[in-house]
Amino acid sequence: MLSEKTMQIVKSTAPVLKEKGTEITTCFYKRMFNAHPELKNIFNMSRQQTGGQPKALAFTVL
Repeated sequence: MLSEKTMQIVKSTAPVLKEKGTEITTCFYKRMFNAHPELKNIFNMSRQQTGGQPKALAFTVL
């Protein structure tokens, strides 16, 4: 169970995620693949290139 403070922090990030979510998740995937290139084979890289995967993750988080 999340604490009340943690829930407030998560809720307070929603406006930023709504506005910048795809930028954030695109950066996340780039950093992840740079640090762990072995993970590329378990992701659809064409969806990475088109932006579909970062966009899907951003909307899932919201």
